[in-house]
Amino acid sequence: MRLLNLIVLKNQEVNLIPTDMRTFFDEISFMIGPQLAEEGIHFSCCMEEAVIAFDAELMKTVFLNLIDNGRKAMENGGKLQISGRWNGDNYQVIIRDSGKGMEKQELSRIKEAFY
Repeated sequence: MRLLNLIVLKNQEVNLIPTDMRTFFDEISFMIGPQLAEEGIHFSCCMEEAVIAFDAELMKTVFLNLIDNGRKAMENGGKLQISGRWNGDNYQVIIRDSGKGMEKQELSRIKEAFY
């Protein structure tokens, strides 16, 4: 609900708390890893060391949604990889999957809320 309020109503306060990225993604891996393995999806996570200030609960929702979307795009197993690395002064998280991908016209809409 907080994410919904933040996106739609833009009236939710965000709690920026320093978070260790490896620990954060270890928790996500623990949550989603068994389901992915059950579906024959090879899951890997490799994060460069970093402590980033963000709202961990909101970002957990975002990443679990992205991972779930990748899972849904695969048939009969596949690969899903999350990596994090420094790109200059920014920390970049990359999610790759071997799913079917998206149509070109859909790509232009992926930043729309609830698309």
